[in-house]
Amino acid sequence: MKYSLASRHVFPVLFLLVWAPVTALAQPTDTLISDLKTVLHDRLDLMPAVARYKWENNLPVEDPGREAQILERTVESAAALGVRQAYAEQVVQAQMQAAKMIQARLIEEWAAGSSNPNTVPELDLVAEIRPRISQLTALLLNKLLVAQGVEFACDNIDRLLSPPAGFAFTSSEWQVSAVSVIPHAALCDR
Repeated sequence: MKYSLASRHVFPVLFLLVWAPVTALAQPTDTLISDLKTVLHDRLDLMPAVARYKWENNLPVEDPGREAQILERTVESAAALGVRQAYAEQVVQAQMQAAKMIQARLIEEWAAGSSNPNTVPELDLVAEIRPRISQLTALLLNKLLVAQGVEFACDNIDRLLSPPAGFAFTSSEWQVSAVSVIPHAALCDR
């Protein structure tokens, strides 16, 4: 079999391209950042309704037993998709923390009379809110599968950490939620 000069040089190059380890992670796309912000925002946007339900039913903001079950179940789902366990745990715990921050703040405001829970839509926790949170969590896990292979440069981190337009919560509530989805970050001056 006769090989040309070109074919003798192409095979080793192709071999290196296919088998060489990748040392640099890809940069996130504008779409990935936008999608992450949207799903985080949509999930947090349900928390006033959760707070209202808990307020009206005299339930505590924190439920450690349920939170442990959700964390375990969600991390299992993430692993089945191929999301690293530690990354999934980091994100799920942060989403729970941000959710509890919003709920606690609102309930405190309502107790103090500085705002009215009746301005929040009344939704059933079991029939309406939890199924929607589950849908958004599944969507988030799919985005994490993509994000875990991405290195966020400083400008991308800044874009992700800036609350989306129309965000009705505190900056710290958003930061807790958003920073968790950054799996690999450049060292940025902050």
